[in-house]
Amino acid sequence: MLEPIADDALSMTEGRQALLTAALKAFAEFGMNGVSLRSITAQAGQLNQSAVRYHFGDKEGLVTAVLADVMAKLAPFQRESLAQLQARPEALAWTARELTQIMCQPFLQLFLDGPTGLQRIRFLSRLTWQEGGKGQALLVAAVQPYFMQFTAALMQLSPEKPAAAVALHTYLTVNTLIHGLADVTLLQTQPVFGLDTLQSTHPGALLDYFYNYLAGGLGS
Repeated sequence: MLEPIADDALSMTEGRQALLTAALKAFAEFGMNGVSLRSITAQAGQLNQSAVRYHFGDKEGLVTAVLADVMAKLAPFQRESLAQLQARPEALAWTARELTQIMCQPFLQLFLDGPTGLQRIRFLSRLTWQEGGKGQALLVAAVQPYFMQFTAALMQLSPEKPAAAVALHTYLTVNTLIHGLADVTLLQTQPVFGLDTLQSTHPGALLDYFYNYLAGGLGS
């Protein structure tokens, strides 16, 4: 029979999660360099000013832990997309639009996954701006294994395209995907060409246009 978790151990687990939640919100809104560990500790309701250092070592360790938490939330959606990719016969080629949607849909699902979905996407977006390139390196290392599994299908789209071009177009697609989802709520407030009312007048059109745009670049 399992021993019950001691109150102090449970408290430490809850404290660690509170710090992750507060850090995600702060990093998504202000960036990694725009907030202090002291402010994150306060937002997490932790009285011990050394709480972050106890659980994560330093701010870089906290950023890495938040990223790991976000990727854990993304993982089930990625498995679903990879299952769809692997279920299709190799002889049946994907169109750029089909491949773009299946490859990118985990990030859309993450975006739509509860009230913190947008925070998670904005955190990923903010990583690319982190000073010194550390954020970019963390993000690439986290998402590259998933996108590498689409390499064969991507090459099949344009057999004549050099491998370097495939890599560049994939990188630009991923970059646009993350930043685009991070900014989507801003797009919905713009009256230009009816973007502010598009979702209510033509449900799903904004997403459809976005996927078409990504597919155009990926298949170019």
